[in-house]
Amino acid sequence: MRALAIAVLTCVACCADHPPIVQPGQIVVDGDTRFQTREGNAIEVTTIRRLHGHEATGAATLHGLALDDARRSPLARVAAGRAWHAIASALAAQPAAAYDAARKGIAELGTAYRSAPRGHHNVIDDTGSTLRLAERAAAQGDVATAARLAGETLQLRLDAYQRVFRDALE
Repeated sequence: MRALAIAVLTCVACCADHPPIVQPGQIVVDGDTRFQTREGNAIEVTTIRRLHGHEATGAATLHGLALDDARRSPLARVAAGRAWHAIASALAAQPAAAYDAARKGIAELGTAYRSAPRGHHNVIDDTGSTLRLAERAAAQGDVATAARLAGETLQLRLDAYQRVFRDALE
């Protein structure tokens, strides 16, 4: 019994130092994006994107943010980037549409990972060069190459977010 009392006191003392940021079960809908709080100070972000008759839902789980901060966080855009990537992949047989989807994903995702405090994060970002190659290929009529390169750029930027924000993003 004494051991149980000590364990409970230890837990109370520990939890007092790190109170929950969010309470599980809260849901906020903002346009096509839904934020739902989970256990362990997690917020699940889901968003729907549509293009050329295709629809995809992208998801990301954010950690350590208050609900209002999550709604404004560039990390919430990762869910949108994942949705666009799914659409681009589904449209692979239609290169012009796949290129369009990838470009929309790149634009919406942004590059907030570039301005994150570096610390232990090492990100060498040459995706701008790949994107310029995609744009050049599209301008020359090689839409299949443009779609492939833009899709790769989107995936590389999603990967960069995951690496840079690994403690705050799943």
